[in-house]
Amino acid sequence: MPRTRIQFESYVAVLEAFNQEYGRYPAFFQGRESVNLAELPDIKSYVAAFSGDSIDGVRNHNAARAAGNRKCITFYSFPEHEWQTPKGWDYPTIVDGFGNPNIVLVVDQNGDGKITLPIDGVPTEVNGRVVVYSIADDPKQAFSTYRP
Repeated sequence: MPRTRIQFESYVAVLEAFNQEYGRYPAFFQGRESVNLAELPDIKSYVAAFSGDSIDGVRNHNAARAAGNRKCITFYSFPEHEWQTPKGWDYPTIVDGFGNPNIVLVVDQNGDGKITLPIDGVPTEVNGRVVVYSIADDPKQAFSTYRP
């Protein structure tokens, strides 16, 4: 789906811009190479780090700084169509063009140009610095910015 492709490629650009500005990835990556935005602490930190807002859309400089965006730069403004409150959830989250909240961000934390991705269900080391992919029940609705 073109909307998901554009959305995910925008997230890659945002992560790279953040890294270029601060020389590291946001604080929510500390000690790990990937995060799933469907998890509440990660979505709150992601939104704060890149927009300076809380998930309810209120400007939140303290949350942005805690996420590592000490200058409170707006790297990305999340459009309304990216937000949904999935059935059974009590908070809004970011979703892809199919309504899927399982969006995974993967970054090269040690600068060696390699990251680990699940390819055909097997953790596989690939060349790359930043990849965004979705985990979907329907494989036709899964998308990844990784291209071999």
